[in-house]
Parts: sequence; structure tokens; C-alpha cells
Amino acid sequence: MNGSITEWNALNGRGRVSGGNGIFMVSINDCSGKLQAVLSNCAIPPDAPVRVTYNVGAGTAVNVDLA
Repeated sequence: MNGSITEWNALNGRGRVSGGNGIFMVSINDCSGKLQAVLSNCAIPPDAPVRVTYNVGAGTAVNVDLA
């Protein structure tokens, strides 16, 4: 699925992914290495949302990667 990380807190490694199928919580552990590197210096907002692809498992975003 396609969407964006619209909220991110680098201090606790958690945020939200918004896409056409809903809004899901995401954890840094469910993100690819490339995405982890991008998110390590982000605070969304005020930084711009990050476009991603993801799957949904147990109500959370998993296999999250840069789009």
C-alpha cells in the first residue's frame, strides 16, 4: 500500500502512517534501514511527511519502506 508517515517522534521511534486504507501506528522496528536513516533526524510535523509503501499486520503498519 502507499501512504505517508504524517506523524513521527524520533525520541520514541513511533509515528503514524496515513494511506487510502486508513491510519496505522508504525514503529521504527517495522521500517527498512533506508527509512530508519531518514527518520532518525525527523520530527513530523514540523518536517514534511515522508512517502512510504507498507503492509498492514495486526492493525499496524509493517514492512514500511521509502516510496
